[in-house]
Amino acid sequence: MLESIRCRFFWGFKEESKGIYWVKWRTALASYDQGGLGGLYDGRGRGLKSSVWENIRSVGAVIDSLDIPFNNSFVRKVGCGDNTSFWCDKWVHSRIPLMFQFPRLYALECSKNCLIKDRWCLENDIWKGNWDWRSYPRGHALSELQSLSSLLDGFVLRPQAKDGWSWALSNDGLITVNRLSSIIDSAYLSDCSPGKTHDWISLVPRKINIFIWRLVLDRLPLLSNLDSRGIDVPSVLCPLCGDHPETREHLSIMDLVSGSLGNNFPRYGKTIFNGVFYSVLWHIWAWRNKVIHSKIEERQEELKVDIFPRVQSSSLLCFPTDGVRKSKS
Repeated sequence: MLESIRCRFFWGFKEESKGIYWVKWRTALASYDQGGLGGLYDGRGRGLKSSVWENIRSVGAVIDSLDIPFNNSFVRKVGCGDNTSFWCDKWVHSRIPLMFQFPRLYALECSKNCLIKDRWCLENDIWKGNWDWRSYPRGHALSELQSLSSLLDGFVLRPQAKDGWSWALSNDGLITVNRLSSIIDSAYLSDCSPGKTHDWISLVPRKINIFIWRLVLDRLPLLSNLDSRGIDVPSVLCPLCGDHPETREHLSIMDLVSGSLGNNFPRYGKTIFNGVFYSVLWHIWAWRNKVIHSKIEERQEELKVDIFPRVQSSSLLCFPTDGVRKSKS
C-alpha cells in the first residue's frame, strides 16, 4: 500500500484519477548505476516483530529469500582463539560448526563450551589438538578424529591478534549498509533494470536529472509516445517547429545526453558541459509545455519567447563560476 502511494505521488496522480505509469516502479527504485533513481524498496521491512533480535532474524530470512546468503555470510576470524567456541562457532572454511561435522566427537567432549585456544595448542613447535575426551574415540569416532586432524592441519593461532567477525559478501570483510543495499537492489531489481542510462550531475537540480533520465528511457509524454499508447492527439508533429514528428531524437541529441561528446573535456569540464546541456534541454521542454498548453491565440506569442536568458540564469545559479574564475587566475 505504501509503495502504491509513493508511486502515485511520484507521477503526480490526483485522488482517484488514473494516469500513465511511464516507467516501471521497480525500475525507478533501482540504483543510479542500474538505470534507476536510487530509491529504496519499503516492502523489505514489512512484518516487523516486537523483539529486536526477531527483527534481525526475520529481515535476514527475507534477504536469504532473494538468493543472497546473508545469514551464512558472517564468518568468524580467528586470532588468538580466546573468544571463539571450538565446537559451536562457524570458524572453519566449510562455515559449519564442528559440532555438526563431527557429532560423535562432540558427544565425547568433556567441555562442550571450550574455546579454540583450549583445543589447539603449540607443543614442541607443532600445532596439534589438546583433546579432553570422556573416553578415547573408537570406530566411527576415531575416523572422525582423523578427519578433524586433517581439516585443522596447518592451522596456526596468532597470539597478538583478536578474534572477530568477517563479512563474506564484501572484499574487505566489513559490512556496510551501502554495500548491503547495493547487493539487495542488484538481486531484487536486476530483472527490470536497464543499466546505467547517463551521467547524473549533482550540480543541477534533481528535477533536471530526473527529466534527462526519462528522456533517455523515452518515457516523456511526447506526442509520438502518447499516440503510440492509444491516446488521441491532434497531431504528432513537433509543436515548436511543426515540420517533424515529436520524438526523443528530435527533442535531443542523444550523443550529448549519453555524454560521449563531452569525453574530450577534462573531468570537471565534462561535468559542467553535460550540466549546461541538461539545463538547456529541460528549459526547451518547459518552453514546449507552455506552447502546447497555451491558448490558441497566445501560442504564436509564446513561440517568440527567447528562452536563452532563462538558461543562462539557471546555469549561473547551478554552477560555481566564482571557483572557476579563481582557479583560472
